[in-house]
Formats: sequence, C-alpha cells, structure tokens
Amino acid sequence: MSQMITFTIESRLDNVALVGEAVMGLCALTPQLDSNQIRVAVIEGVNNAVLHAYHNEPGHLVQVVWCLKDDGLRIDITDWGEPLAQELSRQWPDDHQEGGRGGPLMWTCVDELHWHRDGEAKTLSLRKRLA
Repeated sequence: MSQMITFTIESRLDNVALVGEAVMGLCALTPQLDSNQIRVAVIEGVNNAVLHAYHNEPGHLVQVVWCLKDDGLRIDITDWGEPLAQELSRQWPDDHQEGGRGGPLMWTCVDELHWHRDGEAKTLSLRKRLA
C-alpha cells in the first residue's frame, strides 16, 4: 500500500496553520500515528522554510509531500530559498540562547530527519515508523 498527496503553500506564516490542519486530517486516517507529534514536526519544518529560507517574505513556494506506506510515513518539506547555516541539532540550546529549538523539537516527534539538496531545492524529510 502506498498513499501520497502533495500540496503547496505560499510562504506566509498564516498558511502554516493550513498545513497543520491538513496533517491532522491525514493522520486521522492512520490510527497508529500520533497526529499531534507529526503535526508539531511538520509545522516546525514549514516554519523553518518560511522564516529562515525565505526570511518571512511572502510570494515563495513551500511544498509538502505526504507519503504513507506499509512500514511508515515520510513527509518531505521542500523550499527553494536560502539554505540553513547548519544541520538541525538534536541538542537543546542553552536557556539563554535565542532560537535553535526547532531541530530538537522535530527530533522528539519523528524517528528520522534528513536534509538533502537537489539544485536550488532543499528538502527536509521527516520519517515516522508505524508501530
């Protein structure tokens, strides 16, 4: 079994909530998934694209691909903006440090997290195994 859906939003923070709601609806179709954890990871990934890749500038595209297979879920979040300055860490930053919490937050919600680049496209792949 393989189910896949692709949707694209404009790089505006108010569109991130739409992605979150879509993810909640898709997760409801698969009871083995923790919809809240998946939603948090995806929202954080899309926020990173809007805020960091596009510097909160509207008019750019963020693509989200949901792919559910028998062994698990993969969600790819792609942007064509500025690449991240560093890998997303699993370590929580110091309490006094501003920023840097997105990576550890996503890592707590998914089993695997990978960045890859194909030309100008940068994709964050989130994977969650099914129980």
